[in-house]
Amino acid sequence: MLVDDGLLLFKIWLNIGRKMQMKRFHDRRHDPLKIWKLSPIDVAALKKWDDYTIARD
Repeated sequence: MLVDDGLLLFKIWLNIGRKMQMKRFHDRRHDPLKIWKLSPIDVAALKKWDDYTIARD
């Protein structure tokens, strides 16, 4: 409805490489102050990195 009313909607896609994602995952997993940021979905998503990349592209 907002677009129909003339609002311009943009989606910005920020992409980091697999190597950086693995580093961030490792840092969160081993830092007691960051571990709360991990969820079971994050762990499962690591196995689907290639599938997500293909779907995105």
